[in-house]
Amino acid sequence: MRHDEARVVGEEALAIIKPTADQDPEKHTAQLATAYTYLANCHTKSGERDSGLQLTEQAVGMWRSLCKKNPAVYEENLADALSTYASKLSKAQRIEDQAKASEEAIDLYRSLHKTHPATFEWRLAVTLMNHSTFLERNGRSDDALLAGGECLIRFRTLHEARPTAFETDLAMMLSDHSDRLSRRGDLEGALELKEECLARQRSLQKVSRLDLKYELAKTLHSYSTLLSKTRRPYEALTATQEGLALYRRLYKAKPKVFEGPLASMLMNYSIAVGQLGRDDEALRTIEEVLKMYRSVHKKKPNARDAGLAATLGNYSMQLRGAGRHKEEFEAIKECLAIYRSLFKKRPHGTYGQDVARSLMSYSARLSERGREDEALKAIEESVAMYTDLNEKRPGQYDDDLGNTYLHYSRCLRDVDDFEGALKATEKGLALFRALYKADPERHESVLAGTLGNYSLFLSEVGMDEEALQVNEECVAMFRSLYKKQPAAVERMFLQTLRCYVEQLMAAGKTDDAQLVMGEIALITDPPPPY
Repeated sequence: MRHDEARVVGEEALAIIKPTADQDPEKHTAQLATAYTYLANCHTKSGERDSGLQLTEQAVGMWRSLCKKNPAVYEENLADALSTYASKLSKAQRIEDQAKASEEAIDLYRSLHKTHPATFEWRLAVTLMNHSTFLERNGRSDDALLAGGECLIRFRTLHEARPTAFETDLAMMLSDHSDRLSRRGDLEGALELKEECLARQRSLQKVSRLDLKYELAKTLHSYSTLLSKTRRPYEALTATQEGLALYRRLYKAKPKVFEGPLASMLMNYSIAVGQLGRDDEALRTIEEVLKMYRSVHKKKPNARDAGLAATLGNYSMQLRGAGRHKEEFEAIKECLAIYRSLFKKRPHGTYGQDVARSLMSYSARLSERGREDEALKAIEESVAMYTDLNEKRPGQYDDDLGNTYLHYSRCLRDVDDFEGALKATEKGLALFRALYKADPERHESVLAGTLGNYSLFLSEVGMDEEALQVNEECVAMFRSLYKKQPAAVERMFLQTLRCYVEQLMAAGKTDDAQLVMGEIALITDPPPPY
């Protein structure tokens, strides 16, 4: 039946039922609520979302009234109606109302699930899935993680009962929850779930369907990103190559559909080969990606904006490595403009972090060009954005905010605001100390480098005693690091030791300085082995 015919039928049914329900509401309100729900769906499918939403609201009101009188009979109807209502509120962008409707539906499904788990497992799982997506989009990442975790448990239960029916759904939930863990910084947990997802999706490849190949390609994409973040470049490249081969086949079958995803996977390939030192290949690949995104953007101006912005950000870094500084500056400038536009459209989404990060890169490039006032303005905006993000999600952006404070300090020094620069450095240092306390192995080298820079700055402003004290702590940390990874930290360690010698000499501690000079000699000119 076509939408217009279905709507006529719905209107006729409502016209018949409504007078009867008005005369005997006790007996016929449930039928009336069902008729309103049917007609609401007809309106929505015909593109009349506002009237569809109004009709759904009326149906929800009726089911709520019935449920209040007889919850045992009508609780299920109210839960279903609220779930549909939340979906329609999402399209109308009524965020607060959607949150309330979704949460009420989940509470009702949980209650129903206690007494009839097999009947309501799937409905509870799907409602949790939709709710977790909504929470993530609106900046409530902690709540999204909890809802997503419960959703995954529900889908595991469904899969245990019917493995064949729920294999695809479980794989999708594993991938989604892995992405949430990754955004929270739990990379190992994210990898574990992504690998389970991959195993399940590979088992589904026996059926030759484009949608299943696409799901596997998407998972390989995010898996390769995780491997890159956890510094496993060879495995990242292998995953990227496998995903790229799939995307090329998909693109060949449907070029219009898969041009954007292929471009995104090529960007991962560019990053992967760049991490292995194949810089020319990385640059050539990302230039190919950029052409593809611009082609998509030309046909559909609002399509794949986030992909284009991310590509420009990576392109800027690669141009910098190639010494093409003018093009590098233009790329980061365009990247920032796109992220600003996306953030303006979705301020509660994930684009705030992208704007803040791009602002820091843009500020650094302005500083290099001697445009100190503009650089300072950009980094102040970045600090404000990261501070706001960190207040909303405590601890999640400590690392980013710490780095931003250090760059802010350099910008303040460029305009001779040494007092402000000192305060900014101390704020950054405090954040890195807290990070080191929570995870010493991961943050030891960053804290050591920050202490070294802080010591130099204290020397510059004539605070020699404090500079020496800070550098003593820095040297102790670098000694510890040098024992564990000598090749990685040797250059920085030697710089720190030489600075330490100068500070000791200036303080009149010549004996200590001589000992440190001996330590430098052992590193630069070690004795021959026996």
